[in-house]
Amino acid sequence: MSDTDDLNEALLQASKEGKLELVRSLITQGADVNVKDKENATSLMRAVSRNYKEVVKLLLEKGADVNAVNDWGYSPLKYAKKLNLKEMENILREAGATDNK
Repeated sequence: MSDTDDLNEALLQASKEGKLELVRSLITQGADVNVKDKENATSLMRAVSRNYKEVVKLLLEKGADVNAVNDWGYSPLKYAKKLNLKEMENILREAGATDNK
């Protein structure tokens, strides 16, 4: 595994855990904001599904794909809607999220 792979895996984990400053540091070190796990879930999806608004805002600011879709057909917006996270839905829509079918 390369250093970049390590950074990317750490970013996925930090996003899932809501560790804002670690997410910021990993991105600064070169982690890919659009990295996907084995099920094609992104860091953004992980942060959205746990309602970590500040992490979501940072990932979006750094270029995370707001309309990425995982293996189950879920986008970040679809997660927010499923979990009834209205404020998160608004954040994602303001960033250009669209409803996927």
